[in-house]
Amino acid sequence: MHIRVVLVLLSLLCQSLGTEARPLRDNEIPPSLAPWVPWVLYEERDRECPFIHNQPAVRRCAWPSRLVLKIDQGEGEFIQFWRVYRESWIGLPGDLDRWPQEVQVDGQPASVIEREGKPGVSLSPGRYQITGRWRWERLPESLYVPPDTALVSLIVNETAVSSPDIRPDGQLWLKQQAGKTALEERLEIQVFRRIIDEVPLELLTRLEIDVAGEPREVMLSNALLPELIPLGLSSALPARLEPDGRLRLQLRPGHWAVELRARAPGAVSTLHGISASDPWPQTEIWVFDARNHLRLVEIQGVTTIDPRQTNVAPDWQSFPAYRVGPKDVMEFKLVRRGDPDPAPDRLGLVRNLWLDIEGSGYTVRDLVSGAMTRGWRLEAGDQLHLGRVAIDAVPQFITTLPDSNRPGVEVRRGALTLALHKSRLMAISRSFQSRQVMQQFLLDRLIG
Repeated sequence: MHIRVVLVLLSLLCQSLGTEARPLRDNEIPPSLAPWVPWVLYEERDRECPFIHNQPAVRRCAWPSRLVLKIDQGEGEFIQFWRVYRESWIGLPGDLDRWPQEVQVDGQPASVIEREGKPGVSLSPGRYQITGRWRWERLPESLYVPPDTALVSLIVNETAVSSPDIRPDGQLWLKQQAGKTALEERLEIQVFRRIIDEVPLELLTRLEIDVAGEPREVMLSNALLPELIPLGLSSALPARLEPDGRLRLQLRPGHWAVELRARAPGAVSTLHGISASDPWPQTEIWVFDARNHLRLVEIQGVTTIDPRQTNVAPDWQSFPAYRVGPKDVMEFKLVRRGDPDPAPDRLGLVRNLWLDIEGSGYTVRDLVSGAMTRGWRLEAGDQLHLGRVAIDAVPQFITTLPDSNRPGVEVRRGALTLALHKSRLMAISRSFQSRQVMQQFLLDRLIG
């Protein structure tokens, strides 16, 4: 049905190819076919309009350049260039209360049209320069700017505003900018460090940064403790760790978090506080994430505090916290290395069995999970032939010790998630001739 309607409409639009060929007028299109006109003419109408990057279905037929606004106490003026690919309505800065006057397009007076309470002009395809003016008794607090204006240059009372304050609703604020000759620059940093007593020792430094004023670049010398080796940097701001250990940040107003992970090159018995310098704070908050199964230590030389009374991240508040100043030294007094009396291994097994079609054996997939505290190796039984073993989804080498013929894998972490795939248990007895007998035998083994 749709194809038939489109063909009829196309025939009416095309008319005859003779001397009478001409576009149809609106009153010549049958009412039943009028809703199809935009669909038929869509490609013809928008094919010259560029599409938005990576969105070929979204086309824009009018593209603005930078909008320049010069504002003072008694009047204001604007200038903007446009590239129009199809006849379009072009929005102008201003609204019903601040209607633009003396609007000109390429130096010629233009009629300003109101649409949904906003001023604009209608332009055919081409390149244009649009200018206009306002007059007021006193400087307004804000001025509406069309939302499709990406770049705005603002001059208030002959002073250029480097970062115009444009709100999501399109309001460009003028008064607060006019009262300032320079934005107040402020930089506040809070430093939190998490000491992870692994082998080797790891240090996670988290910077909470509050910025006000102009965008700018700073170099921070204290983010990385001396002699530590950086491992990773995470930041919402453009950031780079220099070869000398300094942290380079490109700041802009707002609240930001930066995380730097590092490790020690060897055994650590002390960590020294950082010599504070502006804007670095005089004190830092350190928390200690112990690994008692590796070593048990006592923290000395620094002041203990309640982490709940600080701005420490919620997931760090379960660790003991300390206030560390420039001259403080955190000492690790070794009480015990390792765990002389570890708890028994706690392992669970989930086993899946698939009986072979010929009934001569079955395939096994085991999932072993839990904690190992007394051993560092798992081996298969005498009747199991390992096919593939993975720990935490990482394939492992299957090895055999010199004094044993049992294949197995090394387990280097206490927490274990191990999967055995395609392990094969060979025939229990050749006297089983039927699948039913083998199944009953397996059920008896599992239940008994």
